[in-house]
Formats: sequence, C-alpha cells, structure tokens
Amino acid sequence: MQSRSLSQRGFSLVELMAILVILSLGTALALPGFSRSLRKDTFKKDTHEVMARLRGFKLQAVSSGKGVTIAYADQNFIVTVQGEEPILAPLSIHEGGRLELQPEELYFSPQGWARPATLILQRENLSQTILLDPLTGRPYRAARKGGTAG
Repeated sequence: MQSRSLSQRGFSLVELMAILVILSLGTALALPGFSRSLRKDTFKKDTHEVMARLRGFKLQAVSSGKGVTIAYADQNFIVTVQGEEPILAPLSIHEGGRLELQPEELYFSPQGWARPATLILQRENLSQTILLDPLTGRPYRAARKGGTAG
C-alpha cells in the first residue's frame, strides 16, 4: 500500500459537507427545546423578582413600624406607607408578562403579618400563583399545575 503524500491529507469536500449537514440538523432539533428552556428561565426570574419585592415590602413595614399598602398598575407597584404619600416602585418583568393581585391591594402590618392575598403571574402559556401567608407575611409559590413553571 502506498501512503498518502502530504498534499493528500485531510477531509474530502464530501466528508466536510456531510459533517456540516449533521451539525445543522442537530442544531435545528435542539433550538426549539433551548428556546422553551430560555422562556421558562426568564419566567422563573420574574417569579423570583415578584417574591423578593414582596419580602422587601414586608421588611419595610416591620422596620418602619408602619403599615404598608401595595397596589399594582402599569408595571409599577404603588407603595403607600401609613401616613405618607404613595410612591411608585417599578417592577421589571419581561415583555408579555402580566401580574394580577387578588384582592387589588396588599397589606403588610408592622407586626409582620399580612392580609391573605393571591398574586398570579402569567406569560404566554406559563402561570405561577404566589400566595401571601397571613400569619408570617411571607410569599410562597402555590403547587404547580399543568402548563406552569415555578
């Protein structure tokens, strides 16, 4: 057998094209799953953001010794500390996300308890329910159902 000379080493054009086709197919198959995963991750970040803000409002009520009332409109929390003017606290949830409060106003007491409330965060086919524990004032995620992310 003859060995290949230095100028004949490497891959042929057909072999390179076959590799490119295989890589393209793999990428095309993986892309939808990656996209779904990315949407779920950004939704989880939104959920964590809402919960962190709620914990902050509770802390504000306890540390100030005054009740704090929160409403939500146009991507902003409207925070009213007892005896003070309301202030806007922007909430940065990703595009297409919606937040609904039930009841329409949340209340955190200076003693750390809260009025029972449900917050529903939605985006596309994802939904997460956040509940406020009335005794501790802590937010927690409700159990997941089909089509939810948590």
